[in-house]
Amino acid sequence: MKAWIGADQRAAAWGPPRYWSNLTIGMIVIALLVLPRVGVAQVDGLLGPKGEAGEVFERPLTFGSGGAVHALDAYLFLPGKDLNGEHPGGAAKLSRDALPDGLSVAVNPTWLAAGESLQIEYTIANSGQAPFAGLRFFSFFDGELDQEANTFFDEFAGVEGTPGSGPADIAPDFWMVAEPGYVSPGTLHQGLNGGALANTNALPMGEENDVAMALGFELGDLAPQGETSVTIWISSAGQRMGPLALVQQGANAGTQTLLTYSGAATPGVISEAYGDVTPWVGYDFRWRLNYSTGLLMGTLVLTNPAGSGQTLSKELRISYMPTADKRIWRPDGKTETGADELRLTNAFLTALSRVGNQDAVLDPGESVAIGEFEFYSMRRDPPVKTLFRIGSITRQGGGD
Repeated sequence: MKAWIGADQRAAAWGPPRYWSNLTIGMIVIALLVLPRVGVAQVDGLLGPKGEAGEVFERPLTFGSGGAVHALDAYLFLPGKDLNGEHPGGAAKLSRDALPDGLSVAVNPTWLAAGESLQIEYTIANSGQAPFAGLRFFSFFDGELDQEANTFFDEFAGVEGTPGSGPADIAPDFWMVAEPGYVSPGTLHQGLNGGALANTNALPMGEENDVAMALGFELGDLAPQGETSVTIWISSAGQRMGPLALVQQGANAGTQTLLTYSGAATPGVISEAYGDVTPWVGYDFRWRLNYSTGLLMGTLVLTNPAGSGQTLSKELRISYMPTADKRIWRPDGKTETGADELRLTNAFLTALSRVGNQDAVLDPGESVAIGEFEFYSMRRDPPVKTLFRIGSITRQGGGD
């Protein structure tokens, strides 16, 4: 059984695992023989509240007949933010570090394939009033294969597939395979703490050692009241999800187990929240006079710029700060700043449907004319368009 020690102690305290004495190896094997085996029905409570598991956390977890977990943990990283205090780097280790106010992670584990595959969904939410920019999520997995026959340092790993290219796709953007830090300087943990992985495999076939693996995901900006999710899949049955997988195998002929480690992020969407879109959308107003009422009738022409990376849907409101001679006629309410607010959601959805937009979403590059609404102008002259504010529910990622 491995002891979890600091990086500065590893080389001095343990030395290279390949040169441990037979007595030490024998003690490890004896200890492993008394580890409890985990069945499918025991999934509840096996993982800690932040998804931590394995010998390190005194939460033994096994896969199939010979796969076991030494350590399973996760990290969150925000550029320029120190989320771990006195520890190296700036990433928060979920099992150890408190997250900033408003940022939370919920963990939902599920056993699949009769105890041979574990799916862990991490839901990351922002309950605050400001975005968390440049968010990254990392998963760390140190697994063991048939330790009684294979020890834990006669392993190698392979890489299947290719990484992603940012928050718009589901694939991991970072990955790494390395010795976990008992002998080397701990480059894998340095990467996790620093919020980036090298996308390298230090332990291919022929370079066997103690295998540890990590996956990382670019999640982009998590908007206020938004949420996103990452799902990690560990399997001794060869099951995987997403375009990239790391596969851990044993070099010993007696090793029958392999562990497949993969995952996926919420595809193309990390947040959905209502907010002011005036600074980046294209918009204009068409006006006509209703002679019977003396009111101006307004039509909002709204354009989602190509390349915006965001959609607009579900809700649309406009607001205008009233004056003695100009105001929205019969507004629905007031904004926090005291401006009159008018809900145009029904007109928005109707207009989308009228132009054949079946998903009721204004995607990048699309325009729609929304109206009409009533506006009071004492002199019957149109208001200045820049005095309006426009709000909608945006969804990052851009389209379906």
